[in-house]
Amino acid sequence: MQTFTITGNSGATALMASAAKGHSAVVELLLLSRCSVNAHNDAGATPLMMAVENGHTAVVRLLLNTRANPDASDTLGWTPLMAVAMDGNPEIASLLLAKDAKIDTVNKEGWTALMLMAQEGRIEVVKILLAHHADTGRRNTAGETALDIALHNGHGDVADLIEAAAARRR
Repeated sequence: MQTFTITGNSGATALMASAAKGHSAVVELLLLSRCSVNAHNDAGATPLMMAVENGHTAVVRLLLNTRANPDASDTLGWTPLMAVAMDGNPEIASLLLAKDAKIDTVNKEGWTALMLMAQEGRIEVVKILLAHHADTGRRNTAGETALDIALHNGHGDVADLIEAAAARRR
């Protein structure tokens, strides 16, 4: 089965643009037309990453059901699970984890999805990540853990959850 990709400025495809805008009917049509579900733009972003960043749950579901790679990373090492930090959608985090997204992948600065959620105070997503055994002790390139990051950003409720999860695992 052949796929096709029409690219525009910065390597973006029609599928990427539609995914970013949440146009699920257009995404479905493009997928039926065999557009490449895992194409990357010049920054390495995929249609799935764009849908995740913008909180388009229906589009994320469509893409994942059409074999979008839940672990594809961009040029900075960000994965779709990390991109959940942009919108904080717990349903999207759960969808990605249900498709076996790797939970402790690190980007080029050594940050994990848990660290990014801790920075943004995304408590519901933090709960999901901790329930899936995200590594609470991992350190980024600056030597910070998710707990350090939550505290530094004033998210005491998130810090409490991370601390409790870390204590249970000792």
